[in-house]
Amino acid sequence: MNEKAKIWMNNAMHSVMLSCDKATFFVTKKEYVKLSCKENLQLKMHLMGCKLCRSFNEQNTRNTVEQNPFICTVISQSQAIMLMARGNSQ
Repeated sequence: MNEKAKIWMNNAMHSVMLSCDKATFFVTKKEYVKLSCKENLQLKMHLMGCKLCRSFNEQNTRNTVEQNPFICTVISQSQAIMLMARGNSQ
């Protein structure tokens, strides 16, 4: 493989693959807002290959459902803010 092809492949991989820090951020973020198509794809790809992040995702999802069984998905950021404000006022 020539040098340009190696550079192109490296750039392509970095634009798709996530670090564990970024993956855990996306796992937490998806509880409050809908991830973009790119973020969702990146997260799914990372979770397929990373056992630790997969475990974090399962624990995080389980804890969220146990604490807030009526919340399955939050569609918009404004709804998440309203729910958090309502929870703080009670």
